[in-house]
Amino acid sequence: MAGDLRSALASDAPAWQGRAAETYRSLMANNVDALGGLGVLAATMASATQAAGNLVQFTRDIVRAAPPDTSSPPTEDLITHKTGTPGGSPDGHPTRIERDDDEPTRRSIELENSAAVTLADQGWWDSAWTRRPSGSGRWPTC
Repeated sequence: MAGDLRSALASDAPAWQGRAAETYRSLMANNVDALGGLGVLAATMASATQAAGNLVQFTRDIVRAAPPDTSSPPTEDLITHKTGTPGGSPDGHPTRIERDDDEPTRRSIELENSAAVTLADQGWWDSAWTRRPSGSGRWPTC
């Protein structure tokens, strides 16, 4: 783009003379330089982005190729176990949608209630889990 602007500047009103013409050409020369700098910056950012992508791919390849660590057995606190019986239902009551709740809040509560039913049905729910804090029955807002 900088080269195109430079060419246009050279051919733009070649007979135009005087102080205004000099000022115009000077300002446009600054624009040509700025476009050249932006071009270099864009190319640099593209290279940096490509390098970051290569680093991520390299790391993935290393992790996938690494043999599993069998030096110690897995700890129980890092293993997820089903806590209930398949076909169960959540303890307590579904979170109530209030009349003044906006649409995103309504949708999030619907999804929360649906997830509770699905988790319980698959055996991933028991009475030790609570879905909302006691008191107001609402999660604190940020």
